[in-house]
Amino acid sequence: NNLIFFFSPAKFKFPSPFLVPGPRPPYLDKEIDRFIVEPVVYTTSFEKSGLDLERKTEQAYYYGTFHNYYQLWHNIFDFVVPFHQFVSKNNFGDSRFNRTIYVRNDGIWEFFGIDKCISVKNVRIASMIQDSILFDKIVLGIEKPDTKTTSNDAPTMILYKYNLNSTSGIGIREEVLGDHELPLTPQGRDGKPLVLMIDRHSPVRGMTNSNEFADYLRSTCPFCEVEKVYFESMSERQQITITSQAAVLIGIHGSGLAHVMWMHQTTNEYPTQLIEILPHRYTCRDWYKMAADVARVNYTSIEMRRKPTNITNDEAKFCYGKDLPCTDSRCHDIYRDQKVEMEFDTFSEVWLPVVEKLQGSKFFASKD
Repeated sequence: NNLIFFFSPAKFKFPSPFLVPGPRPPYLDKEIDRFIVEPVVYTTSFEKSGLDLERKTEQAYYYGTFHNYYQLWHNIFDFVVPFHQFVSKNNFGDSRFNRTIYVRNDGIWEFFGIDKCISVKNVRIASMIQDSILFDKIVLGIEKPDTKTTSNDAPTMILYKYNLNSTSGIGIREEVLGDHELPLTPQGRDGKPLVLMIDRHSPVRGMTNSNEFADYLRSTCPFCEVEKVYFESMSERQQITITSQAAVLIGIHGSGLAHVMWMHQTTNEYPTQLIEILPHRYTCRDWYKMAADVARVNYTSIEMRRKPTNITNDEAKFCYGKDLPCTDSRCHDIYRDQKVEMEFDTFSEVWLPVVEKLQGSKFFASKD
């Protein structure tokens, strides 16, 4: 019943609420995962307790997820990366091949090919386990970033800052690509820099002139191989494979940009770049800059300067009419989810310097 007991000759006093097991600190965590009731301490040994328990001798972890954990972004940056960083830092003497991870309630796992980098065993759902378990070695929760957060209101959630950096994801790319039997070295496409442009079939966060944008990329980088991709129509392996070959990943703010994790880290010989396209007035999150830092890939963003012309509903008219910030709970999703008409003159400001870097790359010059 999600209760914790300790067999110990020493008496402990635990805080209440006892534990937030997941990667986010209160009050930005998922409340249903919290252990509110403090553990019960048996001041005797297990052998003398007379209890019949399933015994686990391997290293185990009781962890947590975040809302929307089945989405790529939250799976990587609110589950995989924080855990990977935690165990790498603390060195509990185990590895992903001999550990088991438990979570409390969730049971839909879309990205097992990625999650294997923290445990090759399937995540176990504690609420679905009928029998009680005795753990010889279990770690409850992970360390959280220092925070002064006292609320989970909309502005606080919107402005959440991840405590991740270029040291947080060391080894993840190598493990994920290795599991998929993909090369770790720079690839490109037929000796050319591969430029991936993310598009969507979705009615939100799409690009109204995506074909013209692809033509623009090809005309301004004639030595590049430009490909428009729809990640929602591709398997997990296909998504990882193609982004691992890319020199440039371009897309509107959204989970597809989390695939920056599989790109080769940028070097003078082989520069790699993430370009985030921000809809008009949507500037309140730096999540993908952080993601690029974790992946050690160059990052730049560009906000569309012109107000959308296809505003129809009253809420959108109100937000744009008042020029409210994207931290406003009424306007955040409206700004984020608007369709984008690419402004080529605006985009060229960040794109043309990237083209120059690619053109001067020793890696691609050696392929000529």
